[in-house]
Amino acid sequence: MKKKLLAIGSLFYLFIFSLTAQTTLHINGMVTDSSGEALSHASILILDAQDSTYIGFTQSDNSGNFNIKEKTDKPIILKISYLGYFSFEKRIDPLQTTKLELGAIRLTPINKVLFEVVIKEAKAPLKMRGDTIEYDASTFKVPIGSTVEDLLRKLPGIEVANDGSITSQGQSVNKLTVDGKRFFGEDPSMATKNLPAESVSKVQVFNEKSEQEKLTGLSIDKDQKTMNLELKDEFKKGGFGKILAGLGIEQREDFQTGTSQTEAKWEMKGNYNKFNKKEQFSLIGVQNNTGRNGMNWNDYQDFRGQQSWEWNFAEELFSFSQSFRFYAGGTDESSDEFGGSEGYFGDDAAGIPKNSQAGFNYNYDFNKTKISGSYTYKQNNLFAKAIRKRQFFLPDQNYTTDDQSDLERKNGSHRAEMIFEKELDSLHTILFKLRGNGIFTNQISQGKFLNLSEEGSLTSSLNLDRNADRKNLGWQGVAYFKKKFVNKRRNLGVNFIYSENDRETDEDLYSNNNYYGSGGMDSIVNLDQFIDFNTNIRSIKSSALYVEPLGKNFALQFLGNFIQRNDQLVRDVFDKVSDTLVANQDYTYDNDHLFRMGRVGTSLQFGKAGFNVSGGLAVQSIYLNGQFRQGIQNFSKINKDYLDVLQTVSLNYQLATNKRMSLNYAKNVQEPSFKNLSPIIDNTNPFFIRIGNSELDPEVLHQISGNYNANNQLNFTNYNINLNYTYYENQHINEQSIDSFLVSTSRAVNFKGGQRMGSYLSYSFPIIKNRLTVRTNLNYSFNLSKSIINSVLNNSKGNYTGFGVNLSWTPNEIYSIYSENRWNYSNTSYSIQSDQNYTIFSQTYNLQGNARLLWGVFCNASLDYRLYNNDQFNVAYNIPILNASVYKLFLKNKGLELRLSAYDLLNKNVSIQQQASGTQISDTRTYSLARYFMLSLSYNMKGIKASVKRSNEWMY
Repeated sequence: MKKKLLAIGSLFYLFIFSLTAQTTLHINGMVTDSSGEALSHASILILDAQDSTYIGFTQSDNSGNFNIKEKTDKPIILKISYLGYFSFEKRIDPLQTTKLELGAIRLTPINKVLFEVVIKEAKAPLKMRGDTIEYDASTFKVPIGSTVEDLLRKLPGIEVANDGSITSQGQSVNKLTVDGKRFFGEDPSMATKNLPAESVSKVQVFNEKSEQEKLTGLSIDKDQKTMNLELKDEFKKGGFGKILAGLGIEQREDFQTGTSQTEAKWEMKGNYNKFNKKEQFSLIGVQNNTGRNGMNWNDYQDFRGQQSWEWNFAEELFSFSQSFRFYAGGTDESSDEFGGSEGYFGDDAAGIPKNSQAGFNYNYDFNKTKISGSYTYKQNNLFAKAIRKRQFFLPDQNYTTDDQSDLERKNGSHRAEMIFEKELDSLHTILFKLRGNGIFTNQISQGKFLNLSEEGSLTSSLNLDRNADRKNLGWQGVAYFKKKFVNKRRNLGVNFIYSENDRETDEDLYSNNNYYGSGGMDSIVNLDQFIDFNTNIRSIKSSALYVEPLGKNFALQFLGNFIQRNDQLVRDVFDKVSDTLVANQDYTYDNDHLFRMGRVGTSLQFGKAGFNVSGGLAVQSIYLNGQFRQGIQNFSKINKDYLDVLQTVSLNYQLATNKRMSLNYAKNVQEPSFKNLSPIIDNTNPFFIRIGNSELDPEVLHQISGNYNANNQLNFTNYNINLNYTYYENQHINEQSIDSFLVSTSRAVNFKGGQRMGSYLSYSFPIIKNRLTVRTNLNYSFNLSKSIINSVLNNSKGNYTGFGVNLSWTPNEIYSIYSENRWNYSNTSYSIQSDQNYTIFSQTYNLQGNARLLWGVFCNASLDYRLYNNDQFNVAYNIPILNASVYKLFLKNKGLELRLSAYDLLNKNVSIQQQASGTQISDTRTYSLARYFMLSLSYNMKGIKASVKRSNEWMY
């Protein structure tokens, strides 16, 4: 199978590359004014002679010279333009000549009368100013009905992955604004998937400075970019939007019972937007039971209950460099409220989902006052059935577990945000942020777990039923003050953050535990309990940064951070006895924790001609104070003081306009969580019991990272290399003891040593400019971890290698092809039982095609082929997922679309999850959506035009 796949893949790529075997056209020349003086940085465009479609772009150098190498068999137009001069155009046929020496090209100046008329008509597909690339959307032929995501796929240098993530020049785009204003919290996908491409005038991509960079005046090397969408004037004067409704049918088969069932599928989606120069208003609504707009990271965090008190503001904590991190661990309590079942059921696409989402966004910008607000409501329901097989390695034996679980989860969340920014005068600015959310969750889970010895005999079994309701309410307020001085390099920034979070969980827990000996049943333990768990968290954070310039190139930076957090956790457990609740003192506990951190430091920074270097020292004091008790025992105390000196060194060098490198070192300290410190028994899963350890010390780690990035903005090639290495001076590892019934009891302990390493390399380049682009990436990581199993130290070595090749081919407007392919290989070895070393190999091949047929009918299709191999379980999965749709446009303005879509035509969909951690490996299959067909109707207020484009419209 592997050889066949490699052969098929090789033939496919040979076919693609055979299409690119074109004539190379060489053009040389020099751009001058009418007197013969060289014109540097003149714009030189290569256009298709047939329809003036953009093909390539370059600029003249400082001496006015240019050199073009372009692969093409079609006639082109060479267009040279310079501000204040008439453009020069020349038609060139590569079949008649492959090498052209143009010599000096003299541009004629425009007289003052004609200048304003000509400049309004002049359009270039892209402009470059410093690190900003600006695309003129009107020069890229994208249909009006397309989304912004479809437009971005047409722009040279920008890539959009299947999951919607965006990269520009090899760097991630993590923030997107519309006319410079926030749009639903700056999540790029909210704009790219909901705004129409026809509304966009320009797309700008740049490196936005963080608040700390604005204060210091020195750049910190980053791998992320910001994108801004500038709207057309006509879209700032009225409303625009789109609505969609679809209905279909699904027939699926239960992979456990083999029974077949039919279910209706539906999708409804709509958005409305109204923008002007001062205000922006947007409404979005989605409802479906296809899960194509499944949970994103924020949704997952909502489910975990973290977002209501832990937001990642750029201004939140100032630091000396990107590698100088602050750790303020959480309570970790949220991770076991539902026994980690959210991870059990695989990725976001697993299970049978039902999703609803609605929200609005409002921005007001007037002179020196900016106001922004948004509200979203999300309801994510999920039904999932999973089977899992795990293998555990002990010093003297192995054992396996066979699990079957059902999950039904209903999760609703409200989130609101309000931001007010005011420039008091030219030297003073204030900013206030207020966020709040409410999360309400009900989860019912049932599971059967079997522990089997190495010989295959049953040692214990567990039947577990859980029904939990949780309410989570939280809010956070941020105040930020920035002061400038007459000396522009002298700055002061101060912020203050306060947050509250209240979480309440009521759970009914029933477990039937059966233990077996050599003679059969040994004992039975039943638990029938009601658990009332309440958490209250109060947090104060404050940070200050002052920058004092020393001469022209040096600056002294003074930094201060303060955090205080109080956690109150009460877990009351009651046994159900004859319809009466009786307090169970063995599993009831009461914790009250205080965490306080203070840090002061200074750093010296030097910056000149793109070279920035800084070194800093900080003294950090951490104080932990808490009391805890189990049942009715007296309170026990925890008092811990930690004093550390932290160091950081950072070097950033802009080698050229398009080349940069960075090197960073930092020592970081992470204090132990109160959960790991408190010696309290946690029996959430009776087969996996956890206990805290009051003797834990902070984790101390040394981190080194480096990056090199080179991109050519003229031909859109990009190299990117990332390396990182971490050494643990002290870390927390898992100490585990397993009894004869294969019941595990674990706790965290201190350990000296441990290391991990990671690397990433990517290279992207166009084979045919604006037609065929290739992006390759290679990553390798190594992890050396420790664990103690039944008093024996185990050394685990993990090696992971991944390689990917992505193709984007848009030869014309009749059809287009996109391909994403990836190969992942992981190997894990153990010191306690080397014969249990194992290898996992997975492959993913994705191919998408779009075409315009006869009679105004369009079609698109995608094939996603996933292969998994696990030699330890001797299993192999081959999962082909084929999707297709056909559609036609109606009405005079082509604003109505009728579409027939089919998902998983081969009816092969199943979620596979293979993992390894410590001394265990697992293989999980989760019941997922099966084949379904859907007929949908959509209407665009502005009307739409048709052409082929990359489309995932059957997979919202």
